[in-house]
Amino acid sequence: MGPVNQEGSRELSTAKKLMMGLVVTLLVLGAAELALRAVLPLEDLLFSWERPDNLLVLSETGEIGLKFRAADQIKDGPRPWNYVTNKQGFREALDLPYKKPEGQIRLLAFGDSFMFGINANQGASLVGQLEDLLPEALGVEDVEVVNIGVPGSSAFDMLTYWRRFAPLYEHDGVLLGQPHNPGRQKAMSEDRKRWYSDVRGPPPVDIRLYMAMRRFWAPYAIPAFTAEEEPRLQETMIGDIKQIAKGAAKEGKRSWLVLWPERWETVQLGERKNSDHWVRSLNEHGTMLAGHSLSERSCWGYDDTGHPSEAGYRATAEVMARLMTKGQRRPPVSGDPRCSEVPGDGPGKPGSLPVPTGPTRMQRQHDEAGGNLTESGKRGAP
Repeated sequence: MGPVNQEGSRELSTAKKLMMGLVVTLLVLGAAELALRAVLPLEDLLFSWERPDNLLVLSETGEIGLKFRAADQIKDGPRPWNYVTNKQGFREALDLPYKKPEGQIRLLAFGDSFMFGINANQGASLVGQLEDLLPEALGVEDVEVVNIGVPGSSAFDMLTYWRRFAPLYEHDGVLLGQPHNPGRQKAMSEDRKRWYSDVRGPPPVDIRLYMAMRRFWAPYAIPAFTAEEEPRLQETMIGDIKQIAKGAAKEGKRSWLVLWPERWETVQLGERKNSDHWVRSLNEHGTMLAGHSLSERSCWGYDDTGHPSEAGYRATAEVMARLMTKGQRRPPVSGDPRCSEVPGDGPGKPGSLPVPTGPTRMQRQHDEAGGNLTESGKRGAP
């Protein structure tokens, strides 16, 4: 065989090898895709804002909010809870008029998933419980606390919502929730980097291998999912809340802030947020602060131990109602009343379901993330 034929045979052999390699690679990827489809539903790989039945939406500028006129039921382990949003995207059953009814006291409540009331039925969140407690405590007939809490939001989001809604809706005061989600705060404060890469990430495509890799890579590639907290991050969170407090005080309106623990697992370990800096920073602007220690298992959800139970919200509401009527207390965080003694559902309480056995959602997420979770026990936005 001549040199030309030998060269041609080598080229043909190389081409065959490349083709065989391509075929084998495609077969391996195809087998991996089929295997992943068998064990991983697509909805488990979507981020929460990508799910068609989720209550959250993200705008093209990266702003997070609630769906308008939404209603659904979600399960916290064995127990379902429901929510409704109005045309403004607030967790309210009725649309909110700009002008409050005569004789009504209206408060605007801003916060994240704790203020929204994850795990609590409509009307049983902190906001709903305050509407039950405050009329008698204040000696008035009608108190409306408007729930503008948005799960996954940051202190900067709260400031954004306050700037937008406070001028529109007549109100007498502002209720603020101590913000969680430092990853969201960090992503929102980094000179407004391109939203696509910083917040949303690559788009979802129904290819499980791609979706699994996208989900795996998110904690490392998308700042909204990182758990790192820079030294100044806490200061930026307090600073954004101070802007709300200063603005409310300038308008002659009162403001209060709810101090929250992180989650049941950190309470068990005896970890407590240092609230002194928050108190010092906000008291100078007239904001009063209080919170409940939520130190019993019945204070937290069944499977979702990263959010209070209805009993936990009720206990917190009683602490806040006391703050609003009797003023600032020292220390600001109280364990009274006990979650086991107040109205409201909670794991292990009489009339409620028992405490579940096995790992909770927070523990499973901790294991999946290799211990790399945000303060609220989640990878940034929920």
